[in-house]
Amino acid sequence: PDYFVVMNPDQAKLINGVTFIQAREEEEQWFEDNEPWCSSTFKDRLGVKRLRTKLENLLIEKIRENIPKLTDEISNRLMEANGKLNELPPPPANAQFEINRVTNKCENELRHKLNTVTDSNNGNDSLWQKIKRQLDEYNMAIKSKRPAFVLTFGGVQRTLLVDVLQNIPTVNRNVTYSSIVVTTMETVKKHEGSLSSEAFIKETTNVKDIIDQSR
Repeated sequence: PDYFVVMNPDQAKLINGVTFIQAREEEEQWFEDNEPWCSSTFKDRLGVKRLRTKLENLLIEKIRENIPKLTDEISNRLMEANGKLNELPPPPANAQFEINRVTNKCENELRHKLNTVTDSNNGNDSLWQKIKRQLDEYNMAIKSKRPAFVLTFGGVQRTLLVDVLQNIPTVNRNVTYSSIVVTTMETVKKHEGSLSSEAFIKETTNVKDIIDQSR
């Protein structure tokens, strides 16, 4: 037959903490005391112990069958590796000199890539040109979000660009909002002449939003 019969402990025994050795002893005793197992002619197929022995023998057999294949594969891999090693050039006479030569070559090529000015119209920008273009775009995006104010004159909203960073250089991060308002009003008076007392700051915004609104 191509089967094995085993008897594992029930749930109650597992809960009570039966050990593997105890379970195997009880299994052996059960097969010895109960029919038809005690009189079976296939006792070599009963129990975990015999199943484990059978599996061990099968594993050993399979390993022995595959050892020649493994040996051949290892030999082929070794020959392939040796062939690749033989294709390598001989070692340099002066290793330090060779390292310096390679690093200097790499440095020169990198410097050339960074400094070479190419035709950007053809999409062949150098590395530095690509980086600089992205930096310029980033700077413009940051500057377009710098603080500015929308003023209201006599109840009618008028777009007036008051750039905190450029028009009001005295403003810093430690001043209060009210002081910024006062400084802004003084700047507006300076650039616009007389300013009605009805003029006041309606809301804070940024340069980009004001430019978009004025278009």
